[in-house]
Amino acid sequence: MAQIQASTTAQTGPQQPINITATLAKLIQMNQSGVDALGETGKYIKRMNKVDHVNAWKVKSYKKFMFVREPFDRLLSAYRDKLQQYNNYYHVVSKNIARKYKVPTDNQTDYATFRQFLTSLLNMGTSSYDVHWSRYVDLCNVCEINYDFVGKFEQIDKESNYWLTQLGFNNTLFPERDNWYLQNKTQTVMDKYYSEIPQQLKQKISELYLLDFKMFDYGNR
Repeated sequence: MAQIQASTTAQTGPQQPINITATLAKLIQMNQSGVDALGETGKYIKRMNKVDHVNAWKVKSYKKFMFVREPFDRLLSAYRDKLQQYNNYYHVVSKNIARKYKVPTDNQTDYATFRQFLTSLLNMGTSSYDVHWSRYVDLCNVCEINYDFVGKFEQIDKESNYWLTQLGFNNTLFPERDNWYLQNKTQTVMDKYYSEIPQQLKQKISELYLLDFKMFDYGNR
C-alpha cells in the first residue's frame, strides 16, 4: 500500500504544494514505460508497510485503493518478468531456486523453471515472499484497512479512469494499452506454461492463494 504525499519541502522555505494531478499522471506514464516510478519519485510516494499508531490517522483520513490480479496470471507474469531471464537482482534468486529444486529430468539451465518457482513457494514461509508474488492478504493489509476502491488488473484502463475521476482528476486518463497487448495472447501464454505443471502442484498453489482467489472473486482453479 502506498500513499501520495501532497506537499514537498523546499530547501530554503516552507512546504510548497505540488501538482498532484501532474505527479500521478507522470507516475502512470513512467510505470507504463518500465521506469521504476517508486524509485524515481520516492519523495512523493511513501510505502506504508504496516498499520500502527503512527499510520492510523492516515488509514482513517486518506483515500485508499488497490489493484489486484488473478493469482495464477500474476504468478506467471512475475516469473517471466523477474526469474525467466536476466535481471540485475533477481537472477541470483532465480539461480538459487534452480539449484535447490532441480530434478534429474530438468533441462540444464542457470535459471529457474516455472515448476521450480512454484515449488519454491510451497517450501518457504509466506512472510519471506518477494513483493511481486506475496499474497494480497499479506501484502496489502486487506483485513485491517477498509479500502475505498479495489480495481482489477484485467480491466485496469476502465477502472483506473473511473477511480481517477472519483479522486477529482477529471483530465487525467490512464494510458491505453500498446497495440501489441492482446488478452487472448495472455491466455495462450497462460495455457502453455500451466499445461506443463502437474495438477497436484497447481492444486497446492491454488490452496496457498485461496484467500486471494476468494476475497477478490476470482474463483479458485
